[in-house]
Amino acid sequence: MGIQNHPVSIRLSESAKDILDSTARRLRRSRSYVVEAMLKGQSQALEDSAPTDGNPIEARLKSWRERADAATSGRDAKNIDAMIRELRGDD
Repeated sequence: MGIQNHPVSIRLSESAKDILDSTARRLRRSRSYVVEAMLKGQSQALEDSAPTDGNPIEARLKSWRERADAATSGRDAKNIDAMIRELRGDD
């Protein structure tokens, strides 16, 4: 029996969709592949960064920023900051 896929609908900002599309093109894979790979790779990291007290959103964003900085050496900090603002809903 093969792997069973389940359709899921999500809403992304234009910039997040652009990132997803460019990553999929670069890897020559589908959007679904990229999203699934990222979820599998980041789920434990997200759980590990879940705060136990204080402002959970700010603490989680700070943790993601630190992880992004470490994982994206050479990437533009301006793009990372824009993604963080987007997650916060500042835009």
